Amino acid sequence: MMTKILVAPLGDPSKYEQVEYRLNGKSKEGALSSAIIESAITADKALFIVGDTLAASYGIKEEDYESIVQKIKERVSSFLDKQLDNHKYEIIVAPAVITSGNYSFTGTMLDYYYWILYHLALISLDSNYKSIDMHVDVTHGVNYMSILCYRAVIDMLEWLALFYDVNITVYNSDPVFKGMNKYIVNINQIENRKIRGRPLQELLSNNARPIDSEDSKKVDDSFKLLKSKKNEINAFIGSIYNGLPLALYTFYNEPSDIKNIIDIALDIFRGNINVQMNNGVRIDRKASFTNDFKICIYAYITSRLLKERYCVSRIDEDNGIDIESLNKITREFFKYDRRLSIRIDKDLFDIKYAVENNKGVTSEWVDYTKLSGKSRGEPDERNFLAHSGLEHNLIEVINKGKIRLRYNKERRDRARVLCVKGLV
Repeated sequence: MMTKILVAPLGDPSKYEQVEYRLNGKSKEGALSSAIIESAITADKALFIVGDTLAASYGIKEEDYESIVQKIKERVSSFLDKQLDNHKYEIIVAPAVITSGNYSFTGTMLDYYYWILYHLALISLDSNYKSIDMHVDVTHGVNYMSILCYRAVIDMLEWLALFYDVNITVYNSDPVFKGMNKYIVNINQIENRKIRGRPLQELLSNNARPIDSEDSKKVDDSFKLLKSKKNEINAFIGSIYNGLPLALYTFYNEPSDIKNIIDIALDIFRGNINVQMNNGVRIDRKASFTNDFKICIYAYITSRLLKERYCVSRIDEDNGIDIESLNKITREFFKYDRRLSIRIDKDLFDIKYAVENNKGVTSEWVDYTKLSGKSRGEPDERNFLAHSGLEHNLIEVINKGKIRLRYNKERRDRARVLCVKGLV
């Protein structure tokens, strides 16, 4: 099952010219290029992104921010309803930066990117489909908005491509100038390609703070849960990047816990937006998202999809995990990188062969060093990464009808540290 999603950043729709758009031999009159694209691809979902700075264009004056956002949505929705055949769309009002006349919007420009990234995650998460066909229309984006929107889409798709078949098509129209009524404007495909899965190669910072604000103590207090989970979330991220199946299960975090952290960051961000009505409208955002916010979104997406699609959960340290589950996750998930899956297959085969051909492995946990014929020593970083996290000094095995593995409890922290090697 495939889902088709249309994403389009918009500037000020009230200034768009009424022209005849053409795409693949079909034409449609209107003021929105996305209308003919939506019709041509039969989009299942449509996401239109506007900046909150549209309040200046529309002359919106409200004393609270949520009312401003609602007024913007109403105006944009009125425009879209006249242009689109399918009214199944969502409008995202993202934080933007501008000074225009008596309106001033201050904050961090990258918040626009982080806001889109989060909402793309919400509309993209669905374990029922097998492929995503993403269509992005950058015709009407202005200034930094098109660039940051495209960046957010590509980042999200590269993460989702770890789980789905993903394709992207990007459109831009011929230039449209004021007074071009009745003109024919072609919609051009400027990109059409398959997206390859690319796991994140970044770590949560030492501060583990997905948002910054003037009240740093309150922020630190709000993210005590994240700080307590930081090292294991980083290890989980490393397990995906480095191809470490046992570590994936060992350091897995429940998606609901990570979602709670994201929700706290969003609440702090919203709570630090001040609206002033003195001689105009001034919107000050005194909090801003950090790169840790992006990493939390990635951890949430991957942990949730691993759970929903492959039934991954955190293993019990006493019971470990059976080798067949590790083989299964290798075949179904780590196939995103053929080099990783080949290596993991070989390492798991070697362990299975060693256990099945050694009568010393029974119903008690045994250090794998006793089967490998090597003396126990300090875990080696090179061996850890070269052997899929199944370093002989770190793992234990048991055979109760099924071969099971786990990290030695005393050396589990060492495995956690080694998981993040190669990440930045």
